Amino acid sequence: MNGLDWSKTGLHIKGAYLNHLRFADDLVLLSETVYEMQSMISLYKSEYKQVKCTTAQPPRSDRSAARCGAFTLT
Repeated sequence: MNGLDWSKTGLHIKGAYLNHLRFADDLVLLSETVYEMQSMISLYKSEYKQVKCTTAQPPRSDRSAARCGAFTLT
């Protein structure tokens, strides 16, 4: 996560940006638009590939997609 520059992305709250929450091995990304979320996911994936990490797949049928309202992010 240190190589990611999300300084101007996420939810703008009282002059600061909140773009992710971390707890144990969980990560929640926050954004104001679907397009910003897709960009954050792409940057996250490329950073993880560089450090050769793997992520656990959630136990659901559409593992490669995340849902955001009416939109599906892949």
